Amino acid sequence: MKFLERKTKIPKFLHELHGHRAGIVELVLTYVTVSFVTVILVMMAEGLELPLFKWVIYVLLCIDLAGGAISNFTTSTSRYYAESTKRRYIFISLHIIQPLLMFWIFPGEGLNILMVTLITLSTMLIVNNIGTQAKQRFFGAVFTMAAIAVTFALGIEHRVLLLLLITFIIKLVLSFAVRWD
Repeated sequence: MKFLERKTKIPKFLHELHGHRAGIVELVLTYVTVSFVTVILVMMAEGLELPLFKWVIYVLLCIDLAGGAISNFTTSTSRYYAESTKRRYIFISLHIIQPLLMFWIFPGEGLNILMVTLITLSTMLIVNNIGTQAKQRFFGAVFTMAAIAVTFALGIEHRVLLLLLITFIIKLVLSFAVRWD
């Protein structure tokens, strides 16, 4: 299965998404999964009455969440962010934008979005600062499951928001905070 090991050099403008050298199969499956999940999320949001510019932001949010949840599991992306503590914290700080966009799209769910965001960001920082990969994996899984359980318990009205928040948790706590290399 040598084709699974084939790698390609990533253009500099895509390093934040895929690192320096990524597996071709990983790249293809990442984009196929992102497309599939985005289509599902758009179909699930069909009943939302959003103006066109909010639909565009919604679709971009779906792409970013789904893409990050997958690509952060790859060795190339994990290595890229492991190379620089500064880069890791810039990445973390930028992820306050996604909950703000969710609040903008789902204004009636502000408190639920805030609670999930605080849980996600705090547990992500804890996992990010655990020293060993094995412990990061274990605690990342524990915190991810606990955060997902809390998210379900909140009684979020929109199923699509529930899925966006769960994807946000997976992306940041399990996929990013854990160093998978």
